[in-house]
Amino acid sequence: MKQPEKTILVIDDEERAARHLARALATKGFKAIVAHTGEDGIKHYLAARPDFVLLDLILPTIDGMEVLKQILSIDEHAKVLMVTGETGRHILDKAKGLGAVGYIIKPLDIECLFALAQKFQNWPENGGEFVVIG
Repeated sequence: MKQPEKTILVIDDEERAARHLARALATKGFKAIVAHTGEDGIKHYLAARPDFVLLDLILPTIDGMEVLKQILSIDEHAKVLMVTGETGRHILDKAKGLGAVGYIIKPLDIECLFALAQKFQNWPENGGEFVVIG
């Protein structure tokens, strides 16, 4: 029996990059939903309740940290991976402290992302460790 496809919500204001990521995810059997603002991301989260969220840190109007807080206030078990070009330790620590399950530094390595998606299917049953890639 075929496993149901996993849904990943991509919240990134870089439209071209988000579309590229959605296409790549689709080739691996994931259903990708794309939002380009924090507000739209929260709306899509409420409507779709995706299995994973890839959340850019820097977004217009509402930043990724605030979106992370709001998504986790909706669903404390949400699996949110922060995605950013920022490498400061304080940002990583803040994301972890707020409840993100991981932190991926741009540019994204698509194969690594697929491996993470597989790993997080059983999170926190797999130990719930915070993952940093990049």
